[in-house]
Amino acid sequence: PTVIIIAILTFIVYLILVLIIPFTFLIKGGLYETKVSKYPDVTKGYQTKYKVQNEKEWLYINSVASKIYGTLGSILIVISIVSLFLFGEESVPAIGALSLLLIPFIKLITDKVIEKKFGKK
Repeated sequence: PTVIIIAILTFIVYLILVLIIPFTFLIKGGLYETKVSKYPDVTKGYQTKYKVQNEKEWLYINSVASKIYGTLGSILIVISIVSLFLFGEESVPAIGALSLLLIPFIKLITDKVIEKKFGKK
């Protein structure tokens, strides 16, 4: 019985560790959707290198960021949980590496979508 309890607790600890970054993506996505400042104050929301010209652009940028962060966060949660169930603790470093690689990649994806829409810097 003690071995089973230790195995369950170990699994829970690994699960928490691998879900920190995906849940951060989900939270950021939710914040970009709901907690943005009113235009022309663009301090609270997705920060982009593009100059925001009007409220419609500001809302669009935050909406796109919200969807991308939320989607990638959700996908990463599923991948993390399935990998942990299938491969156990051996998958933790790979999941962690994937999560860490997605941090700059998610910003790049979001900026590319915004650039495609507005085509300006």
